[in-house]
Amino acid sequence: MNSNYGKTIFLLSVKVHKLPETFTIITAYNPIDVLLLKEENLERNKNLFRTLSSVANDIIPIIGSSPDHSHQEVRYLVNIALTDALKIGRSYKQRAIFWIKQDNLQIV
Repeated sequence: MNSNYGKTIFLLSVKVHKLPETFTIITAYNPIDVLLLKEENLERNKNLFRTLSSVANDIIPIIGSSPDHSHQEVRYLVNIALTDALKIGRSYKQRAIFWIKQDNLQIV
């Protein structure tokens, strides 16, 4: 797994009053760590949003960023089951997703 995943910081682009106790953070950017053009990543994330919309009501955009902000990816914070999140992550060729349960962040 890419060691940079553990250095990721998250930036909320919208005000959220309360986060769910359990949720995932997922993206469709850069499948299997292959850097794609911005347009390709945006299109992939549009498709991911449609996929997530079919299984969840509240989808919150969030930015995953390197600590120095030099690399950023649009992600989605969504309250779905871990098994569903993993299945969706695999379908978008992601090496990992972020899973948060009771304030404990895990890279799965």
